[in-house]
Amino acid sequence: MSTLSFSVALTACRLLGDAASGRPLSVELLPDSAQLLGFSKAHRLETLISSALRTVGADSDTYHTLHTVADIAAFHQTKNDLITADVLDRLSAAGICALPLKGAAIQAVYPDGWIRTATDTDLYINSDDLPVAAEILKQVHFTQAGAHNGDICFVKPPRTVIELHTTLGGYSRKQRRTLKRLGTVPFTVNEHYVYALFHLYQHLLYAGAGVRLFFDLYRLSQAVTDRLVVVQWLDDLELRAFEQAVLTVNGILFDGNPSSDAMDNVIELILRSGAFGNTDTHRAIKATAVPKTRFRRWLDNTCFDHESMAVRYPVLKGRLWLYPFCAAHRIVKGFFFKRTVWQQAIQSAAPVDRTLTEQALKALHIL
Repeated sequence: MSTLSFSVALTACRLLGDAASGRPLSVELLPDSAQLLGFSKAHRLETLISSALRTVGADSDTYHTLHTVADIAAFHQTKNDLITADVLDRLSAAGICALPLKGAAIQAVYPDGWIRTATDTDLYINSDDLPVAAEILKQVHFTQAGAHNGDICFVKPPRTVIELHTTLGGYSRKQRRTLKRLGTVPFTVNEHYVYALFHLYQHLLYAGAGVRLFFDLYRLSQAVTDRLVVVQWLDDLELRAFEQAVLTVNGILFDGNPSSDAMDNVIELILRSGAFGNTDTHRAIKATAVPKTRFRRWLDNTCFDHESMAVRYPVLKGRLWLYPFCAAHRIVKGFFFKRTVWQQAIQSAAPVDRTLTEQALKALHIL
């Protein structure tokens, strides 16, 4: 990333932080409209940047194009929010408890929900309710677009996407057990903060994450009401050190705190990742894990506990004796059908990218 692009990105991040915290900002320091629009599009921050510019009193004519793009995105987000609200009402009427996750839940910590746009709406439901929930979505003209590990994606033209989740994920058995327990408690802003941290951790472990996910946590951290509850969950998820690193990064990006060489690597990775990571960062991250870490990650993601495995293999429900066969299927499938692609991804990652990425992930306590 060039020095100019890096400077533009950091100034834009400071704009977001100052607007969110009510701090004054010298509008003379802002990048020109084309630079700010390019950064906003790369990290899907158009509505957030536009709102921040208006908050700090930047000249509307100067950033007219960016405001226009943001207004269109806000219109579509508002439309999607109305459709989602109708779906939630229908699910509730059918006795189904659907918990909004990620962007759909994080909207609550923004002054106006539409400011935080989302590519889809994630709803967490009980696996037993999945057939009825799917039928309700089809009744309101959604069509099933895909399914993966017990989660089903539904699409309604032109651009409304709802994903039904029956698990909260987890990379290790301990994380899966903790997240399963998290899914049984009433969610407040504290639990949403914890899950948003885990969601960011997932992105960074797989493909990278951009400014928007970090800014979500910046806003959520300001809204946390019970730090003790948060600490208990993070301890169980083994993410305390990760959270401290994220708070440090957010202080640099959005509050203007001094950085360090280690944190500069993290910020470089964030700014190069786009909104949710990309092919280059995905390849670099895949190449950084040491063999022991790679093997443990592979084992944890292959040999699930019985209940988690049953989400992938419904035939397992009530048939514990089939577990070894399902585990063997996952091992064989992963070894013979994904190994070549995985090796090619490692070999195609540039050495410089791998070095920077490894240093960044270590600074975040992921490696």
